[in-house]
Amino acid sequence: MKNKSKPFSDKKQQPTVSGPRILKAIHSIFRAFGNRVLEFFSAAALAEGDRKMATDYLDQLSESQIEQLRQEFKERYFNFRSILQANNSALENMAAMEKALSQNKPFSMAFVKQKVVAATVDVLRMIRNLEEIAPGTYSQLNKSFETIQAEINQKLRPKKLVTDGPLVCSLEQLSRKNAPLIGNKLACLAEIQYIPGLNVPMGFAATSSAYKLFLKDNDLSTKIDQHLQEVDYDDLTTLNKISDKIQRKITEAVVPQKLADEIVRFYDEINIGPKDLLMAVRSSAAYEDLPGMSFAGQFETVLNVDRKGLLDAYKRVIASKYGMEALVYRFNRGLRDEENPMCVGFLEMIDTTSSGVAYSRNPLEIQSNTLTIDSCWGLPKGIVDGSAACDTFELSRTPPFALVKQQTVHKPDKYINSPGGAISVPVEDEKKQQPSLTKKQLTNLSSVAIKLESRFGEPQDIEWGIDESGSTHVFQSRSLQAQNTSSDPKQSRPHDTNRESLILKGGTTVCPGSVYGKIHRLESKTDLMKVPKDCILLVKHPLPYWASALSNAAGLIAETGGYAGHLANVSRETNLPALFGIPEVRSLLKDFDSITLDADSQEIHQGKVESLLTHQPDNPIRLAESPVYKVLAEASRSIVPLHLLDPDSVDFRPSKCTSLHDITRFIHEKSVAEMFNFGKTHHFSERSSKQLFYKVPMHWWILNLDDGFKQDIRGKYVKLEDIESIPMHALWEGMVAFPWEGPPVDRGGFFSVMLQATANPNLTIGGKAGFVDKNYFMISKNFCNLASKLGFHFTTIEAMISETIGENYVSFRYKGGAADFKRRLSRVKFLGEILEQHQFITRTKKDILTARFEDNDSEVMKDQLRILGYLLIHTRQIDMIMMNQSMVNYYKAKFHKEISTLLQSGGNDNPPVNKSVLKAKQEV
Repeated sequence: MKNKSKPFSDKKQQPTVSGPRILKAIHSIFRAFGNRVLEFFSAAALAEGDRKMATDYLDQLSESQIEQLRQEFKERYFNFRSILQANNSALENMAAMEKALSQNKPFSMAFVKQKVVAATVDVLRMIRNLEEIAPGTYSQLNKSFETIQAEINQKLRPKKLVTDGPLVCSLEQLSRKNAPLIGNKLACLAEIQYIPGLNVPMGFAATSSAYKLFLKDNDLSTKIDQHLQEVDYDDLTTLNKISDKIQRKITEAVVPQKLADEIVRFYDEINIGPKDLLMAVRSSAAYEDLPGMSFAGQFETVLNVDRKGLLDAYKRVIASKYGMEALVYRFNRGLRDEENPMCVGFLEMIDTTSSGVAYSRNPLEIQSNTLTIDSCWGLPKGIVDGSAACDTFELSRTPPFALVKQQTVHKPDKYINSPGGAISVPVEDEKKQQPSLTKKQLTNLSSVAIKLESRFGEPQDIEWGIDESGSTHVFQSRSLQAQNTSSDPKQSRPHDTNRESLILKGGTTVCPGSVYGKIHRLESKTDLMKVPKDCILLVKHPLPYWASALSNAAGLIAETGGYAGHLANVSRETNLPALFGIPEVRSLLKDFDSITLDADSQEIHQGKVESLLTHQPDNPIRLAESPVYKVLAEASRSIVPLHLLDPDSVDFRPSKCTSLHDITRFIHEKSVAEMFNFGKTHHFSERSSKQLFYKVPMHWWILNLDDGFKQDIRGKYVKLEDIESIPMHALWEGMVAFPWEGPPVDRGGFFSVMLQATANPNLTIGGKAGFVDKNYFMISKNFCNLASKLGFHFTTIEAMISETIGENYVSFRYKGGAADFKRRLSRVKFLGEILEQHQFITRTKKDILTARFEDNDSEVMKDQLRILGYLLIHTRQIDMIMMNQSMVNYYKAKFHKEISTLLQSGGNDNPPVNKSVLKAKQEV
């Protein structure tokens, strides 16, 4: 026996009497002393005299006072839970912002506003709830919040638009510098009139000032914004309905009288011919025709409008800003609706004998020294909407503009001007197969293209027309969206091995690349509502209307059209592989479900051909450069960063909160502390609580704050099986899992405790007991606060366990002890190490240990409480052996093994007892 106990002896102190006699004396003294100092639940009932004595000195509260206490807890509990819910919501919104900023995926301004406003409201709610819990204590939070909110609002505010200019102005008075007033499209057209030898239609513009007046007079801005908040861009069915609602509101609105008068007045000034002038009413939105943002075909153009139709045409163009395809286009490019006013151009209709589109460089090989011209008879409508075949010419970029390549197609129909719009009529038989441009006209158009590129400093995409007199008119010029395929990726492909999979070959490469996907046919508007992700779209005509489907598509195939159409332009903006101009392709692919589209080689293959999928272009749209992205990035700097990290720092105070995250961190920390201190400021007696009857009456009292009991309890006792509190049960399971073997024995530590107990009057027993001198549970179904004094150690444990992970937490505070300060510090370190092994976050300040565990599911939280329950019982008087490393190691091993057994048992009342450890302890 002596040999087994020797490793735990204190070698630094030499006993003056034999070991067995010392141990016997210590045990005798402790029994006498411990009966006064320590009371722990035992197998015997309280003596009647002890119970009477306890009743005599405890305060007695009236029923109304008890009810008031419960009501105060309920209110505090409600506010605290509200804080936790708002905190979780705020953090979720912040995480959503960070995720949006970390991915190159589009998000709307409605998303930005929703997340920012939601986070702001959550934080404000937290401030209000904390004020209810601790009135006046943290008033500085309001000032910090107001400062941060002002910063956020400033960052959300759209950039100032030019809306203080004239409502309507003539193009003759304008130039490119007026783009903020009339939009980039009209500003470029106005600029062209200053280039010698170039003609543009005469006309005038309704400005951004007119747009602002139109919205204001009809109270449309708020209504439109409300509808946009409802938009889900993944749900095209709902998007289409919202689009229709907005457009209807606009077309049913009234053009303000002074704007209407100005539009008619400017028309009358240029209508000087023998017959009424017909106008093309065209869009010129702020973002339209900027590099990479052509909005090609996304807004409406109303042709052949007479004097009576000017105002209705104006509203139709304004309404088209909210067409489904335009909404999707803006969303995919991160553009702010508020910063995109719709200006409108009123341009003279030109009767053209031939017209089309010219590119100052080859749009598929931007580095080549050629330009291209697509043309048709009549108006260019069939070319730009992709519904008609056209002639294609490739010429040298330098005079005399030699013809490099020519493709002349059969052109059975053409569009001409007619009141109410453009109509299709048959082409004269002798012209159906003829080139729609002469050599002289090709030379002239080539010269125009080079001049425009020089004027604007970059390759141009030009819409043009030639009238009956032979004069060339420029209708539009914008930055060319081009691709570079000069590397010719098809040269490295083993095409000879893919002959069996080939379905067809032909068509015009509109945008290079090779992709695989399932076919999705677009026949009608309803087919747009459910476009599968990464599908290959199959259409008859590449109409601009189909643009809203491109964001989900991997590729695009059309029976008609060429690379000069609006949809072709949009496909190049997004690097979407596209192959147009394949007659009867829909019929040829009717029996196929999935295909490989090789736009580089103008081939379509059955199934997935891996060897061809070597040229899959990335989306060139860089959302990090978009307005919406920048707004969220700026606003998030006042929301997401966390600067308050250390609750013990002198800077952990309201005035140092510089972000919403700082405020949530501060409030979360302080609200838990305020709840944790509830028991310290609310004293109650055994009369206001129930004494726990666990096999026998015990020295533990239970105060039911809300729904902690399963039923109404009569009498002074409550049994454990009548208690509903989830966290209390878990804590109790840890407390009773293993019988306490008595205080640890170390003669040096024991005499240190005796000396401190004698010298420190705060450690004496016998005076009237306050709240923290007894063992009390305050409970509800999901809440438990335990204030306990076992021996000389003051412990507070608080927990909330519910089905909502974000509300769950366990807090632990351990203070006191009768040993010398060095032993107490060692005890705190000893406990902290154990808790850290079980993922508690711990902090120590002198001889005070606090620990926290939170935000986990209920079963994990229960385990953490079982650990604390075990330590509450088994660490009593542990500071006595803190200077004996052998004993410290023994208890570390013992606690580790028993806690592991406890957790494996799931909190059962009688886990297996480690008999070898118990025997070793008895021998010591």
